[in-house]
Amino acid sequence: MKLLNLELEENTLHEGSVSSEAFRPLERLLSLQLDNNRFRSLPLGLPPSLQELEINKNLIEEVREEALRGCIHLKVLDLSHNLLHEQGIDAYAWAHLKSLETLDLSHNQFTSVLMNLPRHLRKLTLDHNNVSHIPAFTFRHLRPGLQSLRLSHNALSNNGIARVSFVGTYRSLSELLLDNNHLGEIPRCVREFKNLQVLRLDSNWIRLVRKWAVCHPRNSGSTLASVHLENNLLEVERIPPDAFSCLTDTQGLVLFPQREQPSNQ
Repeated sequence: MKLLNLELEENTLHEGSVSSEAFRPLERLLSLQLDNNRFRSLPLGLPPSLQELEINKNLIEEVREEALRGCIHLKVLDLSHNLLHEQGIDAYAWAHLKSLETLDLSHNQFTSVLMNLPRHLRKLTLDHNNVSHIPAFTFRHLRPGLQSLRLSHNALSNNGIARVSFVGTYRSLSELLLDNNHLGEIPRCVREFKNLQVLRLDSNWIRLVRKWAVCHPRNSGSTLASVHLENNLLEVERIPPDAFSCLTDTQGLVLFPQREQPSNQ
C-alpha cells in the first residue's frame, strides 16, 4: 500500500485489461510507467496521488476527461509516440490537471497546437507531428506562462503563425524550437520575447534576415544566448551587421552551413 513507483512497460496491457479499481489501494503512488503496451485510451481509476504518468509508444487515439478527472497532482504527462490528433482530445480533457507542468505530445498526428491547455503548463513538446497552425491566443490563459515550446519537425509556414499566436508567452518563454519546418522568414513574433534564451530556426526555407527580426532596440537587457539558422537559404553576407546584436554569447550564433540556392532562382 506504500508503493511509490510502478513500472509496467513492455507488456500487452490495454484499457480493457486494467480494472478501474486496480490502482485504488495505491494511495501514495507517485510514478506510473505504462510505455510499450497496447492502450488505445488512458486507463480509468488512476490514483489521485500520481505525479508522473508515462504512457508513450502505445496506440492511444483519444484522451477522455473522465480518465484524468482525479489527477489533480499530476505534474508530468508523456503521451508521445501514439496516434493522437486534435479530434481525439476531449474539450475538457486537461481541465482537472491543476498541477501539470510538462506535457509531451511528440510523435503523434496533430495538425495544430491544442487549445484549452492546462493552465499551469510550463513545457509543451510537439516535435514530429504535422502541425501547420498555431491558433490565435492559444497560450493567453497560461499562468505563470509557458517556458519551453518545442515544435521541431512539423509543417509550420509563416501563414500558420498569426500575429497573436504567442500572446501570453512573451515574458515567460525561454526556449522556442521551430527547426525543421517550412518557414520562409523569421516569424515576426520573435523580437517580442523578453526572456528568450534559445531559438532554433535551422532547416527551414528562410532567405532573409530583416534588421529587427531577432533583436529590437526596444528590448533592453536581452537574455538570448543561442540562435540556430543553419541549413536555410540565407546569403550570410547580406545579413544586417546588427541583426544579432542582442546575443549575450558571441559563440551562440550558428549560420553555417546553408543550403544551396535553387538553380532557377
